[in-house]
Amino acid sequence: MLNVRSRSVAFLFLNGLICGAAWAQAGKSAPAPPVDSLGRSTPRGTVLRFFGAARKGDLDTAASYLNTRKKGENAAKLADQLFVVLDRRFTLDVSHISDRPEGSLAYPGDPTRDLVGTIATQSGNFDIQVERIDRGTAGAIWLFSSKTLASIPDIYTEVNEIAPGTVLPQWMVTAEFLGIPLFHWFAVLVCLPLLYFVSGLLNLGVSALAGMVRRILRKRHDLPNPECLPRPVRFLLLALLIRWAVSVSTLSLLARLLWSTGATILTIASLVWLAIRTNGWLERRARTQLGRGSRSGAISVLRFGRRLADVFAVIVGVLVALHVRGVNVATAVAGL
Repeated sequence: MLNVRSRSVAFLFLNGLICGAAWAQAGKSAPAPPVDSLGRSTPRGTVLRFFGAARKGDLDTAASYLNTRKKGENAAKLADQLFVVLDRRFTLDVSHISDRPEGSLAYPGDPTRDLVGTIATQSGNFDIQVERIDRGTAGAIWLFSSKTLASIPDIYTEVNEIAPGTVLPQWMVTAEFLGIPLFHWFAVLVCLPLLYFVSGLLNLGVSALAGMVRRILRKRHDLPNPECLPRPVRFLLLALLIRWAVSVSTLSLLARLLWSTGATILTIASLVWLAIRTNGWLERRARTQLGRGSRSGAISVLRFGRRLADVFAVIVGVLVALHVRGVNVATAVAGL
């Protein structure tokens, strides 16, 4: 009996040794891929690290993210041109750039290429691509594709034709206050108030014309002028104008993000304000339809419904603003 138990223990022990050796051998046969010191193992890492190096002025390091045969100063010049093009035309959305070593597989026919974004040019939209380079035992890395780099010098010339420095005085572009170029301060403190003032004058003229036509058609000279462009509409027009100016300008990526964010917030606030004004107009119309002899209960219901609609408009505006900023609002919407 003891002999049988000894054989069983010996068998289990040998089995454990064999399994352990097999697992160790399997681990050695599939080593982890080497980590690239420059962060080029994924498309997202390549794009972000390139922006970081180029923004610091380290063009030699930035050139390491390009799949080009150029060396030295020529490679650094190409890196600078690529940075300028992307900085002024590229809309960087990190969440849409793959952070996987195999990429997003945007091109099923060629898994070695990946799309990181699109920029607008005079000849149409242009795809910014990266491609995976296999370095054997050193591992695969992602670089800006040679096809993309071939068109960068021409796009760079196009971008520089309408740069802020070619339209505004150089001192307004180079001089800064609190880290912000002076022409941005000029736009916020002078241009935007001036445009809003002009929209007010336009409202007066259009409202006067509409009021005259209204009095003639109804044959009543006591009718007031309607407000054709109320304040929410004027702010909405201002936001649309900002979006248009950003789309045709060559501001830096950070400046475009700031202006676009401001225009988005202004658009949402204007729409919420317009909805609240519309709710008030509907309440007044409903009270007019009920007549002077309407009961106080009906008026209270109208007032409560108007306030509820106002709160709903504000909540929707906040949720939309959060969604635009990349916050997942599915749970909040379900609760609402």
